[in-house]
Amino acid sequence: MRCGNEEETVIHAVKGCCWATKHVNANEEWESKWKPPENYFSKINFDGAVDTKKKHGRIGELIRDYEGKVLGAYCDKLSGVTNPFTAKDYATIRTSKFAKDMEIHDIILEGDSLMVIKQMKNWNWDLSLIGNLIKAEFNEYSVQHIKREGNAAIHKLAKDGFSITERKY
Repeated sequence: MRCGNEEETVIHAVKGCCWATKHVNANEEWESKWKPPENYFSKINFDGAVDTKKKHGRIGELIRDYEGKVLGAYCDKLSGVTNPFTAKDYATIRTSKFAKDMEIHDIILEGDSLMVIKQMKNWNWDLSLIGNLIKAEFNEYSVQHIKREGNAAIHKLAKDGFSITERKY
């Protein structure tokens, strides 16, 4: 536990941990840029980070509905991943399973890596394994880029995942 107020779960860290708010200001940065999706859509923000010394990566994901309500959060360790783009690509793949587990079918995927977002918007992506996986899981989906400042809570979730030893929902 970092703040000592309650168990340090992913939801607690994103929704109101006084330690996280004081040390990172993630809520202020995120709320100033993040915008809720259209009615009946959900938005999943994702990010990946790597620890090159320990030779592993982490991903973080957060789903919010059209009212901005947090529906779920997820982080995981990626053994052997030392490239941040690989971590972000894995987070992209993982979004489909996370949303499926949450029974969400109309979604906006939003990340802060312009390279990954451009790859996802490329028509060839629809023919790729990742593209077909995403298309198979959702009735409707779109992909959006957001600046790092707007994705700060998810970036923190991915980076702070280095202190978590197992997968967390």
